[in-house]
This record gives sequence, structure tokens and C-alpha cells, in this order.
Amino acid sequence: MSGRSPCTVPFIPASPAPSGAVSASTSIVDTSPDIRQEIHEKKDVYTKQAHAGGTGDESLSGGSWTFLTSHARVLLALARDPGVRLREAAETCVLTERTVQAIVADLEQGGYLTRVRNGRRNRYRINPGATFRHPAEAGRDIEGLLTLFADDPPVPRTPHQS
Repeated sequence: MSGRSPCTVPFIPASPAPSGAVSASTSIVDTSPDIRQEIHEKKDVYTKQAHAGGTGDESLSGGSWTFLTSHARVLLALARDPGVRLREAAETCVLTERTVQAIVADLEQGGYLTRVRNGRRNRYRINPGATFRHPAEAGRDIEGLLTLFADDPPVPRTPHQS
């Protein structure tokens, strides 16, 4: 790896993909002004914390780590909307555009996606048969990860009040 630490900020899902499928017609970036404002506010907080020496995850309950890396979040964003602009993917993943560009280059070099020029825009084809890199997941392809996160996120449980 090139020395970048994995992103430890929460993934903020937007529009869901159809059940059981990764769709090119589903946008990862919700155009709702409220959602976009929330993303920008969180990104500003993470940026300020990072400049102050924090990880950007001090607000997470239970500690400052998450299960998915920046690479996984960017891959999922591109799988949900293969025509997404990297600027929008960066906003959704709460990363800088430059970081997302580097991650896309890593994913392309690793065989996880192919960049296809479509006029002045890029489209991204995900290779669901590509396998995970870590020896603990050796032999497993990324299709399961893509399928798991292609559906609507589960509704958070709320305690029943009597």
C-alpha cells in the first residue's frame, strides 16, 4: 500500500439500489439539500479534526474505528452509480476528491474496476469476480460485499416504549 491510512469515517448511504442488484441507474448522491448540507457539515468537522490531529471519528459511539476502509466505500459508491463524478463520490464518502482519485487508481490497478471514457465523463465497471487482497479473505470475491451493500440499509431499531 502507498502509506495512506484507511478512512475511518462513517459511510452515509443515499439512494438505494434495487434489491439484490448493483444498478447504474441508482445514484449514490442524494440531491436533497438537507442531506448534502449534512454531508458538508460532517466533512468540515472531519477536516478540522484532522488538521487538529484527530482522526475525524471522535464523534462515533464506541470508539474511533469503522469496519469499512476508504477503498471499500469508494468501490461501493462507484458500484451504486457507475457514472458518478468523483467529486460527488468524495462528498458521499467524506473524503477529499484527490483521495478518491488515488483510491480509484489503486482499485483500477488492482483489477477491481475499469475506467471507461464516455464523452467527457468516466464510467466505472466493477469486476465482481475480483478477490479480496488480505490472506484472511483469500479466495472470496467482492460480489458478496457489493450485494450486501446494494440493498437499502436496515432501519435502525428503536427501543419499544411502554
